[in-house]
Amino acid sequence: LRFYGQIALDQLIQRSVVTQAAEQDRVAVSEADITTFQNEVQRGLGKSGFQAVLDREGITEADWRERTRYVLLAEKVV
Repeated sequence: LRFYGQIALDQLIQRSVVTQAAEQDRVAVSEADITTFQNEVQRGLGKSGFQAVLDREGITEADWRERTRYVLLAEKVV
């Protein structure tokens, strides 16, 4: 619990920092940006491969899209 709690706290802090930097720089990630990225990933993995990744991670597609939002937002901030 201590290990995973620290990871979760670190992720929350990173998301907060990214969100603040994005607001300051006036950058955003749209649903279309996420969908485009998702389509690229699915093309590379195939639909069943993408689902296998979700299953292995134990997350839903909505969770994956939310995680991806912060990755893409961080890239735009950098």
